[in-house]
Amino acid sequence: EEEVKRSGRIRNVQMLALGTNDAGLPVRKYFDWTIGSVQLNNDTNGNPNGHAESGPDSAVILYGDMVNDVESTNRARDAELIDFFQNAPIAMHWLNGNGTVLWANQTELN
Repeated sequence: EEEVKRSGRIRNVQMLALGTNDAGLPVRKYFDWTIGSVQLNNDTNGNPNGHAESGPDSAVILYGDMVNDVESTNRARDAELIDFFQNAPIAMHWLNGNGTVLWANQTELN
């Protein structure tokens, strides 16, 4: 059995999906995608899964998780708050205890 290793995650990818609306038309949904890799089982001759032809040692797999309506609403609210701070008309920044800038909004950077 192959062991899947998951890495990188891409959040809030907007896609058209076959929907459950009354008209049967595609609807916009948001998905979180995880990129994974799997090591293929090769026999002693390096052939994947015992097949005679040679092939790659690993494969890339994409896992998609649909974001539910509540999570989508929460993410939209978070994005609005982030936008508020990032684009505020006054300069803002956060410092750590040593005085190193951890974050600065666009007004501060300009």
